[in-house]
Amino acid sequence: MKKDENYSCLFFYNIHGLICDNIEIQLSELHNLYISFDENKIHRFFNEIVRTITGTAQYDLAISSKKFVWSEFVFPKTENYDRTHAWFLKASTIASNAFWLVKDNAIRFNTGHLSYGDDSQITVKSNTVSSHYSNCLGNKSDTNYSQNEIIKALKYFDFLFNITLNKIGGSLDHTGAEANRINRAYYFIDLARKTYDIGTKVSLHCSALECLFSVATTELRHRLSETIANFLGEEYEEKRNLYEQIKEIYDLRSSVTHGSGINKKLFKNNEESLNRIGMNCDNIVRDCLSKIINDGELKKIYFENNNETINNYFTELIFK
Repeated sequence: MKKDENYSCLFFYNIHGLICDNIEIQLSELHNLYISFDENKIHRFFNEIVRTITGTAQYDLAISSKKFVWSEFVFPKTENYDRTHAWFLKASTIASNAFWLVKDNAIRFNTGHLSYGDDSQITVKSNTVSSHYSNCLGNKSDTNYSQNEIIKALKYFDFLFNITLNKIGGSLDHTGAEANRINRAYYFIDLARKTYDIGTKVSLHCSALECLFSVATTELRHRLSETIANFLGEEYEEKRNLYEQIKEIYDLRSSVTHGSGINKKLFKNNEESLNRIGMNCDNIVRDCLSKIINDGELKKIYFENNNETINNYFTELIFK
């Protein structure tokens, strides 16, 4: 394709809530996505023309945030740039959940910008998607990541990217009949991380656990508690503690979704009990999903999407 048939494009998306060394992190080699701390890139993107379009407040925010998702690429002039911009916004926010699979965080994003043009003109699109993630307590505190934790998170990004987006402008169906259990669970996890209410977070995380582990509709609380305890636990005491934690999580979920509201005793001592349940739930969901992702055989079972195979696997767990 001839050069004059293309636009030169830059994508810029501020990141909040992440503390780590000032290094250049490649999120996706295929789509040339990076997390960057390079102030020169900020000045390059927010040149005089772009600042006129976006306003200096966006430039000032970028300078104060210091961290951003960056991509530089060339696309045909005939490309649908509204769709392209929306795709890059969605792709970037996957990073928060990739980092969450390493540990809880409130990594979130503000307004993202896409500039494209040639020597004669430049266009800037500015928008955001629902990406205001919070930690398990509904707070927006910063989270510090070591270099090893970042490397681990990047491996999760590739996995989540592949089950979330399929091509520029496209996304995958997470709740249809063709979607596997991991797709559906991830959909609820993402929703849970975007709400600031602990009870709602727990309810949505429970839906994710049901996507991953439910094989029957009767005695759901007991069956899920038993299955997950055997799935994650090694020794008796660990399994018993997990079993009790999951029952407590489901009790909270039931009170939220069945109309009675959260029991007043959970709000005593500065919501200590409610916070404990929220943290336990967040940790259990993370441990379950990361175990599946990191185990080749388990991942294969889930992607085959065969309920009988999954049911047999869980049955065998009980008798180990």
